[in-house]
Amino acid sequence: MLALNWTETPTYLQRVFQDYFSGRSAKSSAGDGKVEIQVLCGVPLIGFADDTLVVSSGKTIPELETTANETLSLVSNEIRNLRLSLAVHKTEAVVFTNKYKFATTRLLLEGQTIQSKDKMKYLGMVVERGLLFKDHIAEAAFKAEKMENAIGRLIPNIGGPKESRRKLLISICGYRSVSETAKNILAGTPPADLLAEKRSASFNEKRSGVRSEVTPRASTMTKWKTRIAKSLSGEGSKQLIPDVEKWCHDKKGDLDFHTTQILSGHGCFGVYLHKMGKEESAACHHCNSCCDNAEHTLIECPAWDEERLQLERAIDRTVSVSNLVPAMLTSSTNWQAAKDFARAVMTRKESDERDRERPGGPRAREARGIVPLILHFGLRPFVSLNIIINDGGATEAMRKAKVVPVASSIQKPKKRRLIPVVSTWCSRRFGQMDYHMTQFFSGHGCFGKYLYRIKKVAYAGCVNCQDPLDSAEHAIFNYGRWWRARRELEAELSVNFTLDTATATMLKSPRHWTTVANFVHRIMSTREEDERER
Repeated sequence: MLALNWTETPTYLQRVFQDYFSGRSAKSSAGDGKVEIQVLCGVPLIGFADDTLVVSSGKTIPELETTANETLSLVSNEIRNLRLSLAVHKTEAVVFTNKYKFATTRLLLEGQTIQSKDKMKYLGMVVERGLLFKDHIAEAAFKAEKMENAIGRLIPNIGGPKESRRKLLISICGYRSVSETAKNILAGTPPADLLAEKRSASFNEKRSGVRSEVTPRASTMTKWKTRIAKSLSGEGSKQLIPDVEKWCHDKKGDLDFHTTQILSGHGCFGVYLHKMGKEESAACHHCNSCCDNAEHTLIECPAWDEERLQLERAIDRTVSVSNLVPAMLTSSTNWQAAKDFARAVMTRKESDERDRERPGGPRAREARGIVPLILHFGLRPFVSLNIIINDGGATEAMRKAKVVPVASSIQKPKKRRLIPVVSTWCSRRFGQMDYHMTQFFSGHGCFGKYLYRIKKVAYAGCVNCQDPLDSAEHAIFNYGRWWRARRELEAELSVNFTLDTATATMLKSPRHWTTVANFVHRIMSTREEDERER
């Protein structure tokens, strides 16, 4: 009936169909068992495996309750006749309405009341009251983010599968600072929105049987070229790859990490390192040029004359910005020659870069004991927690597992007290830092102090106990709401759980770590829920 209404079928025809389907029943057989259920008008039944969905509609709540309860009774009776039982405790109900306030429904199944909820999950789809699918999108995005992080750990910049095996992931092996325009060009894949338009147009063509003069593929390529021309990023890739369509269709091999550096300009080049704050100037360390970029390395720098000569002999032409990629697309031999040149040159440049950063080198840093820990966090793309060591030889000391003093003048007091001995913390063999544990150790999360600092709230104190400073220390160790849970934790682990003993307690055993982690999860989940309600 909904389909007839959607196609604007005349009302009198809709009534004919409605009358025809009245008094009908649905029959199903499985093996020796047969089921016949009377179908009420306006109450369709949807079955998949052992899941049954009842969809009831009504203009008022009483009318909705009547039709739904009658259908539930019929379904229950028929299933009982087959000597099967319903899992009433797993049954869920959602009232679809756009009203902010409405009377609650009273649904009965085998004598038990089914409480209506704001949302439910059916066959992997999260359906909420307003049918906006916000929760489903949020859950799908969360799963995609977890998968992205997992793939990112499996496929680092400098290694991982070849490009041909990355087709499923549509990715390239290069620095994450490469612009979106350059990434799409190098991967040979149009942006996602253009791909969606192309697939939609192809589907509509097949469905209608009408072929347009311009194919969806050609239309997508034209739009992509226009977008590339208007883009202000990816200039290096656009110069080296002027014909993106030919690049997509005629590639003779894969792109590795070093070739991507040459084609994107993001790598061990003075211009890029200076832009990233790694070098004081953009000058070349191998000649007197004041501008060391990918073009300079490829064509001009005399330090790579021998490698350049081998490349020119292989491709049978003088290397330039305009002819490198066309030569690579000519044959697989030329493509491999370009990769060999990139690998030989960029490997030397990376080695020289590491030499300059070693202690005693021209770019040796004063504090060599910085141990960066990059943590994913919801309110910012990344949070960098740096543990700074006093000793200039801290890297070697850490490698030898010696106790390293922490700089009291730089390290924040809470972090210094939580992790007093960095080497012990880094050498642990168990315990994972997840989202809530990161908030606890960093202080960046649903705490009044942090939210006030980033201007999310107008008060840094605790809104529940009126403490003037709501920090991670206050939430975990001092807040009165969790005193009973805190006492239970101390009784279970036989410790006095304080800021000074927390890390030592966690590092005793995997059981200690898990117990503390569950305690922190409980607190942070509640605080986040309270924050969303506010």
